[in-house]
Amino acid sequence: MKRYAFSLLELMISLTLATLVLGFVFSSLYQNAHLKTKLEKGSQVALERAEIKQRLSHIFGSISKEGKGAFYKGKNQSLHFRFDNGIDPDRKFCKIVPGSLELKGGNFILKILGDQTERESILCSNVSAVEYEFLYSDGEKMLSKDTWEKKAETLPLFFKLTLNDLTFVFWINHAGAEVPLT
Repeated sequence: MKRYAFSLLELMISLTLATLVLGFVFSSLYQNAHLKTKLEKGSQVALERAEIKQRLSHIFGSISKEGKGAFYKGKNQSLHFRFDNGIDPDRKFCKIVPGSLELKGGNFILKILGDQTERESILCSNVSAVEYEFLYSDGEKMLSKDTWEKKAETLPLFFKLTLNDLTFVFWINHAGAEVPLT
């Protein structure tokens, strides 16, 4: 009777094949873990941007048109406005209140003033540059400028905000205003 045993060559071939299979499996697991981390970071950034957009859309959608100085660009790239903050747990910050947006220490901050009390909230961190663009109509076409004076009689139709390389465009609350499409 003949006995069949594995030769050293067959053993080496089987170990090489097992090593290759394990290498592919671990490589695939590593790539999946790395991809999952990148997707989680990307979704977190997208959620933060959506939150900023939603908060600023509420503010610019409820800008008050009460008199001169209700909306203007101030010194040091700050933007000042009056808006309807709605219902707030602190009564000082309910209804129409003054607010401002400004860059402070690398953070883009929303300040709300209410009865000599100030509330600050960080909208976006790691901001190094802020740019504003105000879009308005001369009755025939859309025009833009990068400043809006405190003495202006009207509000711009749209407002473009750029934080670093992230751009948002907001419609300013105008009841019944016509927007030229050219």
